[in-house]
Amino acid sequence: MILLNSFPNIKTLKAQIEKGYFQDKKKQIYQKGFPSVIISANTQKEERTDVRASLSLFMNIDGVSECRVDEKDRKITSDFFFLSNRGQPYSLFMEEPVKTFNIHFGDEFVEKLLPTLALNYEDLLENYNFSNSNFSAKTIEFPNKLYRKTPQFLAILQKIQKAHQNNYQNKLFWEEEMTNLFLYLLSERKDSILDIKRIPVLKNSTKTEIYQRLSYAMDFLQIYFHQNIDLEILAATACLSKFHFLRLFKAVFGFSPYQYIQHLRIQKAKTLLQKTNIPIYQIAIELGFQNATSFSRLFFKKTNYYPNYYRNQSGK
Repeated sequence: MILLNSFPNIKTLKAQIEKGYFQDKKKQIYQKGFPSVIISANTQKEERTDVRASLSLFMNIDGVSECRVDEKDRKITSDFFFLSNRGQPYSLFMEEPVKTFNIHFGDEFVEKLLPTLALNYEDLLENYNFSNSNFSAKTIEFPNKLYRKTPQFLAILQKIQKAHQNNYQNKLFWEEEMTNLFLYLLSERKDSILDIKRIPVLKNSTKTEIYQRLSYAMDFLQIYFHQNIDLEILAATACLSKFHFLRLFKAVFGFSPYQYIQHLRIQKAKTLLQKTNIPIYQIAIELGFQNATSFSRLFFKKTNYYPNYYRNQSGK
């Protein structure tokens, strides 16, 4: 496991990826293929374009970055992480101070782990590849989308962060925790496959393309839910007609875009009411409500509590 506190030189990194080996002269590491690397870095501004690395997980502890894959840009806030696949070109941009924590799974690690999992988790590693190539340990792919940091994910992440902070080098520990993290990602992949199966078309390649478009619209919703978003904007984001988009979105995710926006606003409101002293009228405006009254009505409808009471119960 390579633990870094800053981004490696981009020219050196690309050269090593191109030649198929990793070299760190200071640590006397010479390794064929891309190793497992964790980068915890505080940066003011960074731009890393067209990098072809291993399976990579991008996230931030604080701040916002932007990752571009297949000409699609995703804003990564501290609530989400994003995945790019092995050999898939990505570009990473940070325009403001950001504390990143990026995890790159080594090629050898993935290639040795996947066949053992397939023996016991056949349903989890179903032969359904997002690039439509044949399944193998080298070609398994994850959908490019924002993944919310769940409590299960955060529990794994906390151990990894602490070990990185202490520069912990126990090989057994890292193999176990990286395996746990990879298993979690596979469970997320399985959920995506189930979503794809709900798309009412026959051809698998068409299902995959539609899911990628819907996922991009979903990512847009999750970042800009506090803004005035209409159906035309979302449909255009997914490059689908308005009513075709609405029908497919509901079929795949089980709710409408409007219902999901309401859910996201209420969840964010709960966090702000629990953890801050921001006035309720200001929370309402920040979350895209016309006024505090409309916010309070919806909050009561969804939680059976008015915002003031909910805050008082939370100790704020």
